[in-house]
Amino acid sequence: MSGDIEAGGFIPPGLPSPAPSSVSDLSSIAGGGSGLPTQRRHGLAPGSQKESLFISHVDQKISRINRRYAKKHTRPGDDGKGELKGYQSFKEVAKDVDPLLDIPYFLSLAVIVLTFMPSFAAAPRSMLRLLNKLDMAFASLIQGKDLDTGETLSGFESGRRVNATEKVRMKATVERTRITVIEIMNKDEFEPENEDEDSSTGNEDPFDVEDSTDVNMDVARVYDRTLVELGDTLGGPTIGIPEA
Repeated sequence: MSGDIEAGGFIPPGLPSPAPSSVSDLSSIAGGGSGLPTQRRHGLAPGSQKESLFISHVDQKISRINRRYAKKHTRPGDDGKGELKGYQSFKEVAKDVDPLLDIPYFLSLAVIVLTFMPSFAAAPRSMLRLLNKLDMAFASLIQGKDLDTGETLSGFESGRRVNATEKVRMKATVERTRITVIEIMNKDEFEPENEDEDSSTGNEDPFDVEDSTDVNMDVARVYDRTLVELGDTLGGPTIGIPEA
Protein backbone atom coordinates (compact mmCIF):
# COMPACT_ATOMS: atom_id res chain seq x y z
CA MET A 1 0.00 0.00 0.00
CA SER A 2 1.04 3.62 -0.23
CA GLY A 3 2.42 3.61 3.30
CA ASP A 4 5.30 1.42 2.08
CA ILE A 5 6.52 3.88 -0.56
CA GLU A 6 10.15 4.70 0.05
CA ALA A 7 11.19 8.34 0.37
CA GLY A 8 14.73 9.65 0.04
CA GLY A 9 17.01 12.13 -1.67
CA PHE A 10 19.41 14.91 -0.82
CA ILE A 11 18.66 18.55 -0.27
CA PRO A 12 20.48 20.76 -2.83
CA PRO A 13 22.38 23.89 -1.85
CA GLY A 14 20.47 27.13 -1.91
CA LEU A 15 17.22 25.84 -0.41
CA PRO A 16 15.98 28.58 1.95
CA SER A 17 15.69 27.76 5.63
CA PRO A 18 12.35 28.28 7.36
CA ALA A 19 11.71 31.73 8.72
CA PRO A 20 12.74 32.36 12.36
CA SER A 21 9.08 32.64 13.38
CA SER A 22 8.71 28.89 12.98
CA VAL A 23 5.88 28.48 15.44
CA SER A 24 3.72 31.24 13.99
CA ASP A 25 0.82 30.68 11.64
CA LEU A 26 1.32 30.98 7.91
CA SER A 27 0.01 34.00 6.06
CA SER A 28 -3.52 34.30 4.72
CA ILE A 29 -2.48 32.38 1.60
CA ALA A 30 -1.63 29.17 3.45
CA GLY A 31 -3.53 29.79 6.66
CA GLY A 32 -6.90 28.56 7.72
CA GLY A 33 -7.57 25.40 9.64
CA SER A 34 -4.01 24.25 10.30
CA GLY A 35 -4.93 22.72 13.66
CA LEU A 36 -5.34 19.00 14.24
CA PRO A 37 -8.81 17.45 13.92
CA THR A 38 -10.74 16.41 17.02
CA GLN A 39 -9.16 13.30 18.49
CA ARG A 40 -10.75 10.06 19.59
CA ARG A 41 -11.08 9.78 23.35
CA HIS A 42 -9.55 6.30 23.13
CA GLY A 43 -7.52 4.68 20.36
CA LEU A 44 -8.87 1.62 18.51
CA ALA A 45 -7.83 -1.65 20.14
CA PRO A 46 -5.03 -3.32 18.11
CA GLY A 47 -6.34 -6.31 16.16
CA SER A 48 -9.99 -5.47 16.86
CA GLN A 49 -12.75 -5.67 14.27
CA LYS A 50 -13.19 -1.90 14.42
CA GLU A 51 -9.51 -1.40 13.64
CA SER A 52 -9.71 -3.83 10.71
CA LEU A 53 -12.77 -2.07 9.29
CA PHE A 54 -11.10 1.29 9.76
CA ILE A 55 -7.93 0.20 7.94
CA SER A 56 -9.98 -1.28 5.09
CA HIS A 57 -11.98 1.94 4.74
CA VAL A 58 -8.84 4.11 4.64
CA ASP A 59 -7.07 1.82 2.17
CA GLN A 60 -10.06 2.09 -0.16
CA LYS A 61 -9.97 5.90 0.03
CA ILE A 62 -6.24 6.02 -0.72
CA SER A 63 -6.67 3.51 -3.55
CA ARG A 64 -9.35 5.74 -5.08
CA ILE A 65 -7.03 8.75 -4.87
CA ASN A 66 -4.29 6.80 -6.66
CA ARG A 67 -6.73 5.63 -9.34
CA ARG A 68 -7.91 9.20 -9.97
CA TYR A 69 -4.29 10.30 -10.26
CA ALA A 70 -3.59 7.54 -12.80
CA LYS A 71 -6.37 9.06 -14.93
CA LYS A 72 -5.20 12.66 -14.46
CA HIS A 73 -5.90 15.19 -17.22
CA THR A 74 -8.39 12.85 -18.92
CA ARG A 75 -12.05 13.70 -19.38
CA PRO A 76 -14.72 11.23 -18.20
CA GLY A 77 -15.06 8.56 -20.84
CA ASP A 78 -11.64 9.15 -22.43
CA ASP A 79 -10.40 5.83 -21.02
CA GLY A 80 -13.35 3.96 -22.48
CA LYS A 81 -14.96 3.36 -19.08
CA GLY A 82 -15.94 6.71 -17.65
CA GLU A 83 -16.32 5.17 -14.18
CA LEU A 84 -13.96 7.48 -12.28
CA LYS A 85 -12.97 11.01 -13.22
CA GLY A 86 -9.24 11.72 -13.30
CA TYR A 87 -7.82 14.75 -11.50
CA GLN A 88 -7.78 17.92 -13.57
CA SER A 89 -6.00 20.10 -10.99
CA PHE A 90 -4.13 19.89 -7.69
CA LYS A 91 -7.06 21.61 -6.00
CA GLU A 92 -9.08 18.45 -6.67
CA VAL A 93 -6.31 16.34 -5.16
CA ALA A 94 -6.29 18.50 -2.03
CA LYS A 95 -10.08 18.16 -1.63
CA ASP A 96 -9.73 14.35 -1.57
CA VAL A 97 -6.68 14.22 0.70
CA ASP A 98 -7.76 16.85 3.22
CA PRO A 99 -10.65 14.83 4.79
CA LEU A 100 -8.26 11.93 5.43
CA LEU A 101 -5.97 14.02 7.63
CA ASP A 102 -7.79 12.85 10.75
CA ILE A 103 -6.28 9.38 10.38
CA PRO A 104 -2.86 7.90 11.29
CA TYR A 105 -1.79 7.64 7.66
CA PHE A 106 0.01 10.97 7.55
CA LEU A 107 3.28 9.71 6.06
CA SER A 108 1.48 7.85 3.27
CA LEU A 109 -0.59 10.94 2.48
CA ALA A 110 2.48 13.19 2.58
CA VAL A 111 4.18 10.95 0.00
CA ILE A 112 1.05 11.02 -2.17
CA VAL A 113 1.02 14.82 -2.07
CA LEU A 114 4.75 14.95 -2.88
CA THR A 115 4.31 12.57 -5.82
CA PHE A 116 1.23 14.28 -7.27
CA MET A 117 2.25 17.96 -7.02
CA PRO A 118 4.65 18.10 -10.01
CA SER A 119 1.94 16.79 -12.35
CA PHE A 120 -0.21 19.91 -12.00
CA ALA A 121 0.13 23.66 -12.27
CA ALA A 122 0.80 25.36 -8.93
CA ALA A 123 -2.27 25.85 -6.74
CA PRO A 124 -0.72 27.91 -3.92
CA ARG A 125 -3.75 28.19 -1.63
CA SER A 126 -4.72 24.51 -1.84
CA MET A 127 -1.13 23.30 -1.81
CA LEU A 128 0.17 25.40 1.08
CA ARG A 129 -2.93 24.91 3.25
CA LEU A 130 -2.69 21.13 2.86
CA LEU A 131 1.06 21.10 3.60
CA ASN A 132 0.44 23.34 6.61
CA LYS A 133 -1.95 20.74 8.06
CA LEU A 134 0.52 17.92 7.42
CA ASP A 135 3.24 19.99 9.08
CA MET A 136 1.14 20.46 12.20
CA ALA A 137 0.32 16.74 12.25
CA PHE A 138 3.95 15.60 11.94
CA ALA A 139 5.26 18.06 14.53
CA SER A 140 2.51 17.06 16.96
CA LEU A 141 3.19 13.35 16.44
CA ILE A 142 6.90 13.85 17.17
CA GLN A 143 6.07 15.61 20.44
CA GLY A 144 3.20 13.25 21.23
CA LYS A 145 0.86 16.16 21.88
CA ASP A 146 -1.27 18.64 19.97
CA LEU A 147 0.95 21.69 19.44
CA ASP A 148 -2.07 24.02 19.56
CA THR A 149 -3.73 22.73 22.72
CA GLY A 150 -0.92 20.89 24.50
CA GLU A 151 -3.16 17.84 24.92
CA THR A 152 -1.57 14.40 24.73
CA LEU A 153 -2.46 12.66 21.46
CA SER A 154 -4.77 9.65 21.59
CA GLY A 155 -2.64 6.50 21.76
CA PHE A 156 0.36 8.37 23.18
CA GLU A 157 -0.78 8.31 26.81
CA SER A 158 1.49 5.35 27.64
CA GLY A 159 4.61 7.08 26.38
CA ARG A 160 4.51 5.84 22.78
CA ARG A 161 6.60 7.94 20.39
CA VAL A 162 7.39 8.13 16.68
CA ASN A 163 10.36 5.80 16.22
CA ALA A 164 13.72 6.65 14.65
CA THR A 165 12.95 4.91 11.34
CA GLU A 166 9.71 6.85 10.96
CA LYS A 167 11.54 10.10 11.72
CA VAL A 168 14.17 9.40 9.06
CA ARG A 169 11.47 8.68 6.46
CA MET A 170 9.58 11.76 7.59
CA LYS A 171 12.67 13.95 7.23
CA ALA A 172 13.40 12.65 3.72
CA THR A 173 9.80 13.27 2.62
CA VAL A 174 9.74 16.74 4.17
CA GLU A 175 13.02 17.80 2.52
CA ARG A 176 11.96 16.49 -0.90
CA THR A 177 8.62 18.27 -0.58
CA ARG A 178 10.29 21.61 0.20
CA ILE A 179 12.45 21.26 -2.90
CA THR A 180 9.46 20.26 -5.04
CA VAL A 181 7.33 23.21 -3.88
CA ILE A 182 10.09 25.66 -4.83
CA GLU A 183 10.50 24.05 -8.25
CA ILE A 184 6.75 24.18 -8.90
CA MET A 185 6.45 27.82 -7.84
CA ASN A 186 9.41 28.79 -10.02
CA LYS A 187 7.62 27.49 -13.13
CA ASP A 188 5.18 30.44 -12.98
CA GLU A 189 2.32 28.19 -14.06
CA PHE A 190 -0.64 28.77 -11.76
CA GLU A 191 -3.99 27.10 -11.67
CA PRO A 192 -7.08 29.32 -11.17
CA GLU A 193 -8.16 29.36 -7.54
CA ASN A 194 -10.92 31.02 -5.62
CA GLU A 195 -10.55 31.92 -1.94
CA ASP A 196 -14.03 30.52 -1.39
CA GLU A 197 -13.73 26.87 -2.42
CA ASP A 198 -17.51 26.55 -2.49
CA SER A 199 -18.12 29.59 -4.68
CA SER A 200 -20.34 28.83 -7.64
CA THR A 201 -19.81 32.12 -9.45
CA GLY A 202 -17.32 30.61 -11.87
CA ASN A 203 -15.27 33.82 -11.81
CA GLU A 204 -11.98 32.40 -10.57
CA ASP A 205 -8.91 34.57 -10.93
CA PRO A 206 -5.42 33.05 -11.30
CA PHE A 207 -3.18 33.36 -8.24
CA ASP A 208 -1.19 36.57 -8.68
CA VAL A 209 2.32 36.10 -7.28
CA GLU A 210 3.17 39.77 -7.71
CA ASP A 211 0.28 40.80 -5.45
CA SER A 212 1.04 38.18 -2.80
CA THR A 213 3.97 39.58 -0.86
CA ASP A 214 3.89 36.75 1.68
CA VAL A 215 4.01 33.83 -0.76
CA ASN A 216 7.79 33.49 -0.70
CA MET A 217 7.73 33.42 3.08
CA ASP A 218 5.00 30.77 3.01
CA VAL A 219 7.05 28.60 0.67
CA ALA A 220 10.11 28.94 2.91
CA ARG A 221 7.98 27.85 5.88
CA VAL A 222 6.78 24.59 4.31
CA TYR A 223 7.15 21.92 7.02
CA ASP A 224 9.06 24.34 9.27
CA ARG A 225 7.53 23.02 12.51
CA THR A 226 8.44 19.46 11.56
CA LEU A 227 12.01 20.40 10.67
CA VAL A 228 12.45 22.11 14.02
CA GLU A 229 11.20 19.01 15.86
CA LEU A 230 13.31 16.65 13.76
CA GLY A 231 16.38 18.83 14.28
CA ASP A 232 15.92 18.39 18.02
CA THR A 233 15.10 14.67 18.09
CA LEU A 234 17.53 13.39 15.43
CA GLY A 235 20.46 15.19 17.01
CA GLY A 236 20.94 17.72 14.24
CA PRO A 237 20.88 21.51 14.50
CA THR A 238 17.60 23.21 15.27
CA ILE A 239 16.51 24.27 11.79
CA GLY A 240 15.07 27.74 11.30
CA ILE A 241 15.85 29.12 14.74
CA PRO A 242 19.24 30.86 15.21
CA GLU A 243 21.41 29.28 17.86
CA ALA A 244 22.29 31.45 20.85
